[in-house]
Amino acid sequence: MTATLEKAFAKAAQLPDAQQETLGRFLLEELEFVAAIQEGVEAADRGDTVPVEEARRRVSQWAFESSSRSRFWHGARGTPVVETGEN
Repeated sequence: MTATLEKAFAKAAQLPDAQQETLGRFLLEELEFVAAIQEGVEAADRGDTVPVEEARRRVSQWAFESSSRSRFWHGARGTPVVETGEN
């Protein structure tokens, strides 16, 4: 472990438990993000790519599916519609 990381952990250990939990979750998400980026770089280096239009379609779909608001956006031209089960 580097000196910088040790210093950061020492400071984090002084935080209240709730803040430590929040910081820990944040760091884990960031580490997962970095790993996903690295995986993408390695895939690109292998030539495992898709055309840009397909990438745009996939990103748009992923963003929509992961959005907490996606269930409210089913109307034409972005008109918000609250899902009631009858839509």
